[in-house]
Amino acid sequence: MEDTRISRDEQQRHRLQEYIFELEEVQDQVEELGIAHEQLKRSQVFLDTVLSCITHGLCLVRNRTFVWVNRMFTDILGWEPDELMGQSTEIIYPDIIDYEKMGEVVYGNLKQKGLIIHEYDFLHKHGHRVPCLITGRALDKNKPSKGYVFSITDFTERRRAQEALQKAYDKLEELNAELLSTNEHLHREIEERKAVEKKLHDYRDRLEGLVKERTAALMMVNAQLRQEITERQRGAEALREGERFLSSVFASIQDGLSILDLDYQIVQVNPTMEKWYAHARPLVGKKCYQAYQGREHPCNPCPARHAMATGAPHSEIVLKRGPRQEVVGWLEVHAYPRLDKATGKMTGVIKYIRDITQRQRAEEALAKSLRELRQTLEGTVMALANTVEMRDPYTAGHQRRVAQLACALAQEMGFSPDQLEGIRVMGFLHDIGKIGIPGEILTKPQQLTELEGSLLKTHPQIGYAILKDLEFPWPVAQAILQHHERLDGSGYPSGLSEREIISEAKILAVADVVEAMASFRPYRPAVGIDQGLEEISRNRGTLYDPEVVDVCLRVFTEKGFKFD
Repeated sequence: MEDTRISRDEQQRHRLQEYIFELEEVQDQVEELGIAHEQLKRSQVFLDTVLSCITHGLCLVRNRTFVWVNRMFTDILGWEPDELMGQSTEIIYPDIIDYEKMGEVVYGNLKQKGLIIHEYDFLHKHGHRVPCLITGRALDKNKPSKGYVFSITDFTERRRAQEALQKAYDKLEELNAELLSTNEHLHREIEERKAVEKKLHDYRDRLEGLVKERTAALMMVNAQLRQEITERQRGAEALREGERFLSSVFASIQDGLSILDLDYQIVQVNPTMEKWYAHARPLVGKKCYQAYQGREHPCNPCPARHAMATGAPHSEIVLKRGPRQEVVGWLEVHAYPRLDKATGKMTGVIKYIRDITQRQRAEEALAKSLRELRQTLEGTVMALANTVEMRDPYTAGHQRRVAQLACALAQEMGFSPDQLEGIRVMGFLHDIGKIGIPGEILTKPQQLTELEGSLLKTHPQIGYAILKDLEFPWPVAQAILQHHERLDGSGYPSGLSEREIISEAKILAVADVVEAMASFRPYRPAVGIDQGLEEISRNRGTLYDPEVVDVCLRVFTEKGFKFD
């Protein structure tokens, strides 16, 4: 019995010893969990810091709802983080259709491939679209309900660069195609058009000469302006160095310097001011408005008063007056607060004055030259337009009426005055290429044969070849080349589609069709404006730009437009 009891005691001690070991292991695990928890907290802080510094926008989406976003994500789209947290992702889509369509694409690819890379234009908080590259992956591909992580990168600058590169490439392709297609035809027609080309060359040479002269004059004025700006900046910098440096340059600087106290009284001037206002000497001790302007009260506007009131530099252009207070030029006056070095308080104003009379007169001369150049350009355009109408009397006035209607459409569409001038030039010259078409085809009273029709369709290319080297401030040659193109690609000469046709060519196309159907032709009578409006309405969005068609219908039905 005693042995049995000892055996049981031994078993109990063993079990107790095992419990103690298990308790020690549990205690060790608890301590390890505490350490792991602290490490996890530090990792979380580190992770949050890293994610806030990433240059890509990041977000966590669960059930198409924002669960987490980093700062870069909200900066790209203009939101604050708390404005997106808990919100539906629909908030960054332009409309519900895009939202649903994008959802099918993104989540469909995520289910199939586990990863998506896609370009999309998201909606900025302020309403404009932001082109982005979006990548995404499920947190756990086996449990999509845990959510998805998406990264976005702002592609705005890259998109602009791609579009600019594509436009340059398209233009190069167009130029190459045009050169190849028109070279043979121009050689065949060179003798017939020699007299006309000579006039065109004379006009072009004269125009180029005028442009070169005006350009040279403009470059010279710009160089002078840059030099003046540089000198003015150097003078302003010298003033900021302090009264000590100012005193050393007072006697040599060629611009005017005048130091005033807070009561507008002249404290010190340089020799230039004494020279300019010799009739009012002595200047020191007088009020600046008395000595310089012959007034009994401060001027309005007054740069010195503004500098005193705001404590910041201010500039104005004022009149320069002579002994009898007559206007003798213009002065550019810069007023800088004069501060006490010890206290930092304002003690007066330093006025730096530059005589800009010659510059003002040069700018007026430049403006006059530009007006004369514009008149010369207009005369050249009218001469070219009249040349076409002299060869085709049946369409006399057609280009002028197309220009009139095209300008009315462009004005209704909100084009600027400069753009309207460009549209007018394009309208007057849109058929200039008919110079290269035989007169018997232009005036043939019967329907043209297929060959004759093909030859007539080359007139946009001929017009482009004539005008492409003239440096118009608008895309005149390109609009003339495209004015017979159609949105669906059925036009000529290049079969361009909607996005490839410039807006000016779309306006010319509608104006050309309406005017042509309203006017008499050798091979048919005039069918009337109503038929022309019906034609563009029937083919709205297919052949003709919808916006231009709507505007054209409006100017006739609501605005009462009529051809002169």
